[in-house]
Amino acid sequence: MLDKLKAIADRYEELERVMSDPAVASDYNRIAELAQERSDIEPLVQVFRDLEKTVDDLASSRMMLEEEEDAEMQQMVQEE
Repeated sequence: MLDKLKAIADRYEELERVMSDPAVASDYNRIAELAQERSDIEPLVQVFRDLEKTVDDLASSRMMLEEEEDAEMQQMVQEE
């Protein structure tokens, strides 16, 4: 599932690049198609990015918890 979300996020970034190409920008119909596709997948991409950030934050917190020796700091990291 994460692979599918990653592929969708990659496609979103590709759409951004293509839409910024001057050759494509002059073709109104092509821009409209690309903009619609981008609009359709944007909510999924945002959720995926939020998920990636949460996973990264969790990994950082776990690392801090393992490395922290002070009991109060461990408790604070645990709550976080």
